[in-house]
Amino acid sequence: MVALSTGSTRSGGLLSRSASDHPSFKKLKKKCERLNPGAQKIEMKEFSPISEGQARTKWRQAVAVYVQPRVLQVLALGFASGLPLLLTYSTLQAWLATVGVRRATLGAIALVGTSYSFKFVWSPLIDRVPPPLPLGRRRGWGITIQILLIAAILALGSCDPKHHLPRMAILAVAVAFLSASQDIVIDAWRVESLTRDQQAPGAAMIQSGYRIGMLVAGAGALAARAAATAICLATAWATAEPGSSCGCSRRQVACASA
Repeated sequence: MVALSTGSTRSGGLLSRSASDHPSFKKLKKKCERLNPGAQKIEMKEFSPISEGQARTKWRQAVAVYVQPRVLQVLALGFASGLPLLLTYSTLQAWLATVGVRRATLGAIALVGTSYSFKFVWSPLIDRVPPPLPLGRRRGWGITIQILLIAAILALGSCDPKHHLPRMAILAVAVAFLSASQDIVIDAWRVESLTRDQQAPGAAMIQSGYRIGMLVAGAGALAARAAATAICLATAWATAEPGSSCGCSRRQVACASA
C-alpha cells in the first residue's frame, strides 16, 4: 500500500501503486491541485506490509483478552444469569405436564417470564438504594439477590405439583423476579468493571455463559431426569424378587422360567 500525502488537509488518502495510473485518480489529483494551487508536490510513500509474525501476535492478543480474570468472571456470572430462566419456563412446564396439570394452568404459569420484560421498572431502585449487605453497591445487591434466588429455587424444587400448585406458582414468580434483578446487577457490574478494550469480549462472554446456563437448565435437567429414571429401572431390574428364597434377581428368575 502507498500513501498520498500533501501539504494541505484536503488532499490525502491511501491508494495502491497500481491505482495511481487509474483515470479517476488523475481526475482527483487535478481537482486537488485546483482547490489547493499552493499545495506542495504530491509524494508517494510506500508502507511495509504486515509480516506473518505480526499477524500471529495480533491474533494472540485478541484471544488473550478472553482469558483475563475479569472476563472469565463475566462468563461465570452469565451462566448464573441464564440458569434460572428455563427453570421457570420450559423445565417447570415439562415437570408440571408429567403430573397431569392442565394446559390452561401451564399457560398461566408461563406468564412468570414477564418479569424479564419489565425489569427496567425497578432497576433505578437497585441502582440507587443501598444494598442490605455492606459489600459495595454491586456486590452487596448481587450476593443478596443470589442468596434469595437459591432459597427460592430450592423451595420450588421441594414442592409437590399435585398438592402445592399455588405455592409453586408464587415461588416461580419469585424466582423470575429475583433472576431479572440479578441480570440488572450483573449488567451494571460488567459495564463498570471492565475496561474499554474488555467491553466487547465481556459482552460475548456473558452471552456465552447465558446460553450455557439455559442449556444446562433446559436440556441438562431433562437429561438428568432421564438418567435418574434409567438408574431406578436398572436398580429395580437387578433387585432380588420378593419372596424368592435363592435371592435371585428378576432377570435371573425370568431366564430360569424361560
